[in-house]
Amino acid sequence: DLSKTRNVDECKTVKIDTFCLDDYVESSTDNSVYERLFKSLSESIESGRHAITSVSNQRSSTVLRIALMGLGTPEWEGDNWPPLTQGVGSLVRMLHALRALMRQTLATCFITIPSHIYNDEDYMISVRQLCDY
Repeated sequence: DLSKTRNVDECKTVKIDTFCLDDYVESSTDNSVYERLFKSLSESIESGRHAITSVSNQRSSTVLRIALMGLGTPEWEGDNWPPLTQGVGSLVRMLHALRALMRQTLATCFITIPSHIYNDEDYMISVRQLCDY
């Protein structure tokens, strides 16, 4: 409800996890940035007890809210831009895994992908098919 105001002290007690893209892009491991993002999200869900498979008396009573902005931009892809140089692309694989993960959690995920930077309509169709509206 956007008509209600929140107390500032209440907002300070909220747990906020961040994923610093710069730390992962500069890393020299073989895993893609999206694989590491997915692993980070999975760990956050598990540590916050938001998984539906958790024991019910240990499960969190709050919903985890995830926001991923500008996913699929050259900053995320790094040297793999454009993303189709390696088949389907790591973004589509990560979105597929994230969709399955979200169905097993007490969480929501809001993602923005700037579709205007992609010339391949088929690629964007595959990305759109992985979204729940």
